[in-house]
Amino acid sequence: MTSSTSNTDRVVFIGAAGEMYRVAIEQFATASNALLVLADINTDALELLLTKLPTGRATTKKLDLFDEASLHDTIAGVALVVLGAGPYARTSGPVLAACPKAKVPYIDFDDDEESTTAVLALHEKAQHAGVPCYISCGASPGMSNMLAVDAVGDLDTVDTIDLCWLVGDERPGIGKAVLKNLMYIAAGPCLIWANGKPSLNELWVETGYAPMVGQSGETLLHETAYPEPVTLPQLFPTTSPLSMDEAVSFLVNLRYALMGMIYQIRSGECTTGEVLAFIASSARGQPAPYRGSLLVRAIGSRHEHPAFVIKRTTKSGEGSYIMKNMASITGTACAALMVMALEPGQKQRTGVFALEDWAKPQAFYRALEQVGTPREEIVECFTS
Repeated sequence: MTSSTSNTDRVVFIGAAGEMYRVAIEQFATASNALLVLADINTDALELLLTKLPTGRATTKKLDLFDEASLHDTIAGVALVVLGAGPYARTSGPVLAACPKAKVPYIDFDDDEESTTAVLALHEKAQHAGVPCYISCGASPGMSNMLAVDAVGDLDTVDTIDLCWLVGDERPGIGKAVLKNLMYIAAGPCLIWANGKPSLNELWVETGYAPMVGQSGETLLHETAYPEPVTLPQLFPTTSPLSMDEAVSFLVNLRYALMGMIYQIRSGECTTGEVLAFIASSARGQPAPYRGSLLVRAIGSRHEHPAFVIKRTTKSGEGSYIMKNMASITGTACAALMVMALEPGQKQRTGVFALEDWAKPQAFYRALEQVGTPREEIVECFTS
């Protein structure tokens, strides 16, 4: 396993007790020789994580990130600061103010469109300080952006880009933060890119279908609020539309409760047996088999003929490495991007960057392999 860090480099992880963050830290540790500083206000929650990391390479530090002096002391002289503490609308401000002052690189996996917009406005400040700040480096946004760039690269012109995420049943591990995030992305208006400019759409409306998983057919998708329409239009300003769509796998057969089930049986979407089995499993607290994926569909032209390209993850659920659950896909993508952020030459870049501004799809796929992802799980392509 190659590494671009020395055993004297320190990487600080702020908010290290979070579940998705723990996956990122564990996988990053396998691909890097860096010393790991696990910073959190609740250091007791870090003890289990410490036991899973290489002996002697990780230490813990109690940190209130809103304490400016403590934050500066924690990040001074480090090779990289990784922010995993949310909500980013509150936490990114103090850390992004501290990193340029300390002249240390920064990376996060922010998935909030409002805070992403606010952080992009700090580009000149980061440039003046001479440090790179890499934002939205998780699964979505993050890996979804790389799939989009990869898909568009197979077309001569692009008309529309759909970024799609299927989320499976993660009980009993689902936490309050996940539920809060679902409520946030499913209520009110959301940002899309249409007709060459930002536009607001109603959230959680039925948007369309996409072949999200294997041979299981088309999955109904809903419009959601994620930052991809904030950053990707910088590369594809004429694309119309560009949207983020999501489906919740285990709710597909329970969309409108009982009346919805009856309608779905009558319309042939599912059988009476499937509905009864789902109700029985739910009553017993038995989770539905996990299905999850990231998919990007770009529609445009190739050689002056209409064409589409689909890029998606290949495997999910039991036996999968990268798409075992939300924590694994987000943490694995973030770990790979941390490895890339520490590569020689990256420190020469200055400013605030979304992923598509500094990373290339093939380099990202190689980094995923570095943190343990089997090559055959990373991406598959369908095209016309």
